[in-house]
Amino acid sequence: MNQKLPQDVSEMQDIIDIDGIVQTHLPDILQGALLVLGAVLAIVLLVWILRRVSRRRQSLQKNMAPDLRALQDLHRLKKRALIKNEEWPELYFSLDHILRTYITDGFDVDLIDKTHAELKDVVPDVEKVSSQHVQAIVSFWDRAELIKFAKQTVGGDVAVKDFELVEELVRSTKGSLEISPKISRG
Repeated sequence: MNQKLPQDVSEMQDIIDIDGIVQTHLPDILQGALLVLGAVLAIVLLVWILRRVSRRRQSLQKNMAPDLRALQDLHRLKKRALIKNEEWPELYFSLDHILRTYITDGFDVDLIDKTHAELKDVVPDVEKVSSQHVQAIVSFWDRAELIKFAKQTVGGDVAVKDFELVEELVRSTKGSLEISPKISRG
């Protein structure tokens, strides 16, 4: 370890060159690292915000009155233009789901996992649903079964009438709902 210290600038040129390289590239490296770090933080923040908004939307949806939720779902379904595109099975699956969910939540009758035959047995026993509505619902479900599973086609007029039937049922029965304590009507 008997190294001799440089006596003049010419002997220190190697050290000066290395020092210059470190000084000129260090700001570029820091700038790049900060840019990457900022991008990662922005992505994490965006994901966090989207999750929070999604959870809030789901919470509001759960606390919404069954009639309002059904009408909102029907409005979204109408925007998808399934009737115009003649996507009958998807339309009838969606209408059926909206109707089952509405009756399940609004009248406290579990219809979500019922078969077609069970639906026809249970719906006439639902209090506060008129016999006229029961007949219309059963007729709708008969038609929906054929369209959903047998891939039967229907005309646009029939599909529009079925859409309006579900919408009219929701609007005309919303005053007779049995709202459970966890669901608010506001």
